[in-house]
Amino acid sequence: LGGLQPRGPGQGGRPAQPGDFVNMSATTPIVADTFTGAAITGSVSVVDLDTGKETATIPVGLHPTAMALDGQLLYVANTDGDSVSVIDTSSDRLITTVDVRPYPGAPPGSFPNGLAVLPNDHVAVTLGRTNAVAVYDVSDLFRVKRTALVPTGWFPSSVAATADKVVVASQQGVGALADADAGKPARGAGGEIVLASIMALEGNASLPGLATSYSGN
Repeated sequence: LGGLQPRGPGQGGRPAQPGDFVNMSATTPIVADTFTGAAITGSVSVVDLDTGKETATIPVGLHPTAMALDGQLLYVANTDGDSVSVIDTSSDRLITTVDVRPYPGAPPGSFPNGLAVLPNDHVAVTLGRTNAVAVYDVSDLFRVKRTALVPTGWFPSSVAATADKVVVASQQGVGALADADAGKPARGAGGEIVLASIMALEGNASLPGLATSYSGN
């Protein structure tokens, strides 16, 4: 692996500088909000595997988690920022950041937490707290368009793709399994049932016919 420099999400953000207000995460000082104590920056670190040292820090959104590489483009899910950042790994520069909230003006908390590169310049993003997977056309990074927003199980947390299918894993399963009409009590499914949704892609790597179904659920 000589010379290889992988990238990794820095959920606590950039290194603290003199004068920053910090909160300790284990033994690491995190640049934090003075009221909540939560991290207020997010970053991706570039690491030289030969030396084990960080060689660059790239600013992204809050709480970066999932990443997906497509050639020289690195997509980063900013889980607490409701966005996806795009990095050019040839220069380690941020190109753009895409708002992935389900509709304009939506409150914070969509929780993007999984990414998959699809064929024909599309990217899938799981939105954990929206209980949906979104698909974006990224053929023009400065005019990114959402082409689908599809309901999933409860709290989707990862997504993978082949040439013709998308598979979404929902961490909490199907949600409450109440059958009120039959007089049965509600049954909580959190942490007990994991659900995988398999969706077929069409030729343009989108999920047509389901783009508007989320709003009805």
